[in-house]
Amino acid sequence: MRKDIFFTWFLYVVLISLLPLGINAILHFLADQSIFVQHNIFMGEVFFFTLMLSADTLKNTNNNKMAEKVKTVYNIAYFTLFVLIIFSAILFGLTVASDIFGNEGLPINKSRLYIFSIIMGISSFMVGLYVKIWDMMQI
Repeated sequence: MRKDIFFTWFLYVVLISLLPLGINAILHFLADQSIFVQHNIFMGEVFFFTLMLSADTLKNTNNNKMAEKVKTVYNIAYFTLFVLIIFSAILFGLTVASDIFGNEGLPINKSRLYIFSIIMGISSFMVGLYVKIWDMMQI
C-alpha cells in the first residue's frame, strides 16, 4: 500500500479545496469581524469544497479497478458523488443568488442550508476517503 497516493490526494485535493474557506476566515479576522457571530458566511466555500472533492473522487472512480471487483459499492459511491456534485453546484448558485438579491428575492433559511452544506461536505470527504483507500489497496 503506497501512502504517497493518500498524501498527494490529501494535499492537492482536500487542502486546496479548503483554501477559499481559510482565506475567507483570514480576511474576516483581518477585518476584525467575528466569524462565530454569523456562521453561515462560509456556506459557499463549503459547497465549493464538496464540489471539488466530489468531482476529483468521481474522476478517481473511473480510473481504478473498483468497478470490476465491488460493483454494488462502486455504483453507490458513483451515484452519491454524482448527486453531491449536482446538489452542491445548485446550492452554491442559490447562495450566490441570495447574496446578490437578498432574502427578499430568494427566501432561503441560511442556517438550515449551512447545516446541509456541512453534511454534504462530510459525506463527500467520507466517500472520497473510502475510494482513495480502496485505490491505495489495489496498488
